[in-house]
Amino acid sequence: MLRCVLGKRQPWTGFATFPASHFWALFWHCQFSYQSLPLSKDQYTNLEISSFNSSAYANVLRNCIKNRDFMVGKALHCDVLKRGGCLDLFGQNLFDETSTKNVVSFVTLLQGHLQAEEYTTSVELFVRLHREGHELNPFVFTTILKVLAGMDEAEMGWSIHACIYKLGFDSNPFVSTSLIDAYSVSGLVDFSRDVFDGIIDKDMVSWTGMVTCYAENDYFEEALGCFSQMRLASWMPNNYTFTSVIKACLGLQAIDVGKSVHGCVLKTRYEMDPSVGISLLDLYCKSGDLNDATCVFQEIPERDVSDRCDEALKFFTQMRRALIVPNQFTFASVLQGCASVEALDLGMQIHCYMTKFGLDSDVFVRNALMDVYAKCGKVEYTVDMFLETENINDISWNTIIVGHVQCGDGEKALALFIHMHEAQVRASSVTYSSLLRACATLAALEPGLQIHSFTIKTIYDQDLAVGNTLVDMYAKCGSIKDARLVFEMMIERDVVSWNAMRMRRMHVKLSQLTFLGVLSACSNSGSLNQGYAYLSLMLDDYDIPFEPSVMIWRALLGACVLHNEVDLGKTAAQRVLELEPQDEATYVLLSNIYATSKRWNNVAFVRKTTKKKRLKKEPGLSWVENQGSVHYFCW
Repeated sequence: MLRCVLGKRQPWTGFATFPASHFWALFWHCQFSYQSLPLSKDQYTNLEISSFNSSAYANVLRNCIKNRDFMVGKALHCDVLKRGGCLDLFGQNLFDETSTKNVVSFVTLLQGHLQAEEYTTSVELFVRLHREGHELNPFVFTTILKVLAGMDEAEMGWSIHACIYKLGFDSNPFVSTSLIDAYSVSGLVDFSRDVFDGIIDKDMVSWTGMVTCYAENDYFEEALGCFSQMRLASWMPNNYTFTSVIKACLGLQAIDVGKSVHGCVLKTRYEMDPSVGISLLDLYCKSGDLNDATCVFQEIPERDVSDRCDEALKFFTQMRRALIVPNQFTFASVLQGCASVEALDLGMQIHCYMTKFGLDSDVFVRNALMDVYAKCGKVEYTVDMFLETENINDISWNTIIVGHVQCGDGEKALALFIHMHEAQVRASSVTYSSLLRACATLAALEPGLQIHSFTIKTIYDQDLAVGNTLVDMYAKCGSIKDARLVFEMMIERDVVSWNAMRMRRMHVKLSQLTFLGVLSACSNSGSLNQGYAYLSLMLDDYDIPFEPSVMIWRALLGACVLHNEVDLGKTAAQRVLELEPQDEATYVLLSNIYATSKRWNNVAFVRKTTKKKRLKKEPGLSWVENQGSVHYFCW
């Protein structure tokens, strides 16, 4: 029977009825090779987590090591991570079944329990390691000290410290730094200092550990003194050092010292680090220096947009409570946060507030406010503000053009670009990218060619964002050769560039947008089999899920009309109407399905329901581009 399994594919289907535990026992006992692994994929994919056998994974991995099957071992590792439920049992089982345990295996499992915050289990494992007579080296001590720091166990820390001193590891910088952290968590600053003074060769990590110890326990003057000694010793601080020192400056209200530290941050290029930036932001805001706070806030790299908006609004509220009058930079920063999260109501409130202070005429503030209205879909407000602005600059033009493109009015965006060019305002990469997106939406190849020539004259064709939109524009206009030519001429390419061309062969990570473009291409070309293959690839290999939306159900309904699938079409129509009850097109499609199947009673019922709800289908429009003009018509 096993020969049938290993030699042919057909008998394998009989194993689908096996109990899960029997299947796994047979799976690892047969010692499957790489060629037979795909046969088992469908079997173990459908198993429940509770039916997993950790021994199976362990034995298959041993066979991978024995046969040097790296790809199979890597695949099994990924499967373990995906399953999740048996990960801890898997590691523990593999450790227990290892005949010759050494320090490396103990430390590996110890670190695993530490990452899972299983501190008690970690301590028990350390005791077992010691009782079995294994060597206690610096790696063991640094790991167990991290465990004790998480547990806040000072007494046990003293015992470990005594063992470290006895074995002569107290001068090791890694072990000593871990001791400093362990004592620091327990508030034993004096013990941390004694350990620090005993380090012969202090490094940057040791100095940072001591500075952090002082700062976290509110020894702010000592933290600044230790930082000065560190600089005198010619050690370069890192982001953790700066975060602790800035906290000490805030605790002492030493703003001048904080600005000196800020200068050191700029010299060492740590101003882009999020933790350092937030610490500086906190320092300046709580000290009332909102101008510097605004500058720091704008330099913080993009993290979670909602977090940044919340922080900006929080500081803005604190500023109002402190009766501090905001300036134009403050309003511009807060409005930028509102635009990022599309907070229209809040943006309108700030608009009223800045009008009260007479700052609504400032061009920077107006540009930020125009961006808020544009991203919230209120293009008419953006147009009104644009027309009322006296000193219009390139940002103003870009904002209104981008706003029209985002709202689907690409033709208006192209017309605005003509006025912008006549006003002799220089376009930027943002301008060209937005205009090319408009051309792609309208499938307007001729304006796209003209804009492409503009980018070549201004050398913006070498810009990554412009190059990506050029590829997208040519592809959506049907000029695949030009899209390929632009792609090949791009100096730099990212995931967006590869989304329009080949990706998987070059080992570029695929995204949802990648599969969206590929599936759309398969749909337009009628390549059903290829589309299904890419959909399976997206779901099975890349684990990219998707939730059925109104568009998906409506597309399914349209397909049911074409293929006369009445029952499935009825289900799809019900799902669409659950999400959008007033969608008149769904009633029309459902009526067409019933009419094709000669279910006239159902047709009459659908039409009666449509009249009762007073729904009327708007006629669909088509457009065609000819000699630079877009013409609309309906059938």
